[in-house]
Amino acid sequence: MTNEEKHEQIIDYINPTYCALQNRFDFDHSSLYVGYQSPSKQIKNCSVIKPLHIIKYVISGKGYLKIGDRTFVVSAGDVFFLPKSVLISYYSDQDDPFSYYYIGVDGINIEKTLEQCGLSTETPVRRYDSPEVGDLFGSIYSKLKIYSFSDNLAAISDFYKLLSAMSGFADGNAVPLRRNDENYVNYAIHYIKENYAYDVSITEIADWLGIGRSYFSVLFHRETGAAPQEYLLRFRINQACKLLALGMSVTEAGLHCGFNSPTNFSVQFKKIMSVTPREYLARSRERDKEEASATAPTKNED
Repeated sequence: MTNEEKHEQIIDYINPTYCALQNRFDFDHSSLYVGYQSPSKQIKNCSVIKPLHIIKYVISGKGYLKIGDRTFVVSAGDVFFLPKSVLISYYSDQDDPFSYYYIGVDGINIEKTLEQCGLSTETPVRRYDSPEVGDLFGSIYSKLKIYSFSDNLAAISDFYKLLSAMSGFADGNAVPLRRNDENYVNYAIHYIKENYAYDVSITEIADWLGIGRSYFSVLFHRETGAAPQEYLLRFRINQACKLLALGMSVTEAGLHCGFNSPTNFSVQFKKIMSVTPREYLARSRERDKEEASATAPTKNED
């Protein structure tokens, strides 16, 4: 694969808040790319196989990284690693979307070099107790924006400084796996909120978490007081109520909230709300009329 082809793959998912830059002066030992992602809720469950090794520095906000059956939370100050040729998933927290710098690199022994800096498939998230790490990510990005030979050389120099800084803090500060029961449930709730409009099953959520369905159901009920299927149904119905209140038809609201037929939607809606969607819609419209009438100005009598 040529460097240009690698570059094209790196920027396949560029959006308006994303800037990807390429070091145009390649050395025989490596290719170096750098980019910046501003806070965006558009980064949702992005499952990819990278053509290069990618390291990212979180500037602000929070996100999630999933490699195999392990899920990590990343936040401001963390560096996380996306290994080359490995299927990984990462996404931004919807309430506090993250921003980050990234560096894509390839070359002879680069994987071993990153391991010596404490980054590997086994330990893909680290926090380095030095402001220099974040500063160097920003410096490399700024210098590659200029596209001058001297600044590209300076960016290469800063990259080696970055490796040196990270290797100096490589021992004893790996971010532990955050896989306690509460986090499993939090991840599941996040998944439901992002995917409720699709044909989501409890087995699918458990598989995504990397645990058994039965164990997941017990954990979820213990933490929330509800079975996961009940939580999913109530969340869907709540979202459907909002859509109906906005004027969406019953059929459209059901389809937008993951119900495969109007009949199924009506049955499940009545189970939760004690009325059918059409009855709910009629009552909602009647209530709106009453509120409008109550707030309408009255004519002054002569």
